[in-house]
Amino acid sequence: MKTTTKKYVQTEQMAQECKPIPCDIPEFCRNNYFTGKLLTERDLTAEQRYLIDKLRLHHIALHGWGVICGLKVRSHSHCPDRRAIIEPGLAVDSCGRFIRVLKEIEVELPKATTRPTNYKDRYAEDEQHERPYRGSYEAPSYGAEQQPGYKPPVYDAEQRRDYATPPGGSFYSSYDQADERGYGGYQGNPEPTVNLYFCLAYAESEQELTPAPFDECACGESGQQANRICEIPKVIVKTDEPEGWEELQDRHHCEEDDCHKLLDALIDPCPPPAKLKCVPLAIARDFVIGEALTEDKIDNSVRVMLRSTQYLEQIICCLAKKITTQTLTKIIDVSWDHKGEYKCHEFISEFIGENKGFQIVFEGPVMGITPRTFQAIAVRFVDPSGAGLMEVVPAVVKQSHDRTRALLQIDPRYVQRRLDHTRFDLYIKLRAGHILDDNGLAVDGDLLARPDADGNYSVPIHTGDGIPGGLFESWIKVSP
Repeated sequence: MKTTTKKYVQTEQMAQECKPIPCDIPEFCRNNYFTGKLLTERDLTAEQRYLIDKLRLHHIALHGWGVICGLKVRSHSHCPDRRAIIEPGLAVDSCGRFIRVLKEIEVELPKATTRPTNYKDRYAEDEQHERPYRGSYEAPSYGAEQQPGYKPPVYDAEQRRDYATPPGGSFYSSYDQADERGYGGYQGNPEPTVNLYFCLAYAESEQELTPAPFDECACGESGQQANRICEIPKVIVKTDEPEGWEELQDRHHCEEDDCHKLLDALIDPCPPPAKLKCVPLAIARDFVIGEALTEDKIDNSVRVMLRSTQYLEQIICCLAKKITTQTLTKIIDVSWDHKGEYKCHEFISEFIGENKGFQIVFEGPVMGITPRTFQAIAVRFVDPSGAGLMEVVPAVVKQSHDRTRALLQIDPRYVQRRLDHTRFDLYIKLRAGHILDDNGLAVDGDLLARPDADGNYSVPIHTGDGIPGGLFESWIKVSP
């Protein structure tokens, strides 16, 4: 048999299934061989089915289903208005069966309708002419036009409205409405847009027909049966959304906030089989039948991906390089009470003056403490309406010799002019992402709220969630 490496065109009719292909997996029973056993067609077929079903169950239970690699849908370079290209690749369908595409497939697109160009005569044409419904709807015909003396019927406006509406509804309730919107009998007007759904399904093809004189299903001595059953891909292009397609929209959504609870799902019942019996490849939105299918209309991201273990290993290695294995430096103490409330004289006495201020203590030596990375912001409430005025407080930043302590000293003159006898909130901020320890790692500076031992809301002053950087932010309230 001569082989070819050329592209081949495939439609849904070219890859018809030779017989019903079951998707369910029955209980496993294997042959028991013994000396002198008579092997029949049933035994050998059962041997194949046992191995095939075991592999299918392995795929679905341990790996899932979807596109493994390739199978990109793209525009045809020469006739994009009539065909699209499916690139080579590999997939596993929702029944656990492999689908291989070894070379590019040219798949036929839906054909455009032909409409009458004469506006006055289009209603008096034969019932066979095509209606403007998704570019493919044909009105029913009952064979009356084959009778002698047949004359095409003439419809009034109400009859035309009913006749132009196909089962399930259409884009327009009548030709008159279509003409009002520019879709009717006028030549050159655009067709209504549709969505094209590209799917890949598993199919089997019987090959090498061979005489089967002893097979009751082969119709006598001249009957034939296939010597080989080839597993082939079947590309399906539909304008109607396939059943189960909507389930793809939520496949990346995780409803569980506590990731540890996902481990408990292992005791749940096995999930039901997917409704979608073909592997989704792409969708072309707002496609006009008869026009070119361009790359910008093809969305290949709707497919379900089935990642190989090698691919997952690459992702884990990539994440491992970005997540440090070293201990991050944290903030372990501050010199004020988080969310504390002070009188103005208490605030001045405790935090303003020589060797006074707002101090932060780190677990180890740090670098990068400046007035821009460590600062205070005051929100003064001088307006009776309650609106506050926010301003950065002028201050000096100092660091201890061992670089484990940072002190923010507010200018006393600013306090005397702007804050004394004033109600204000003071926010102390440290931009931990710009402060490094001696290992070159950013300080773990997120200040997180946690429940205490009694389950009450609490904000322990030490920081740390295992992620470098973050914005440490605390505040106090001061009243006159």
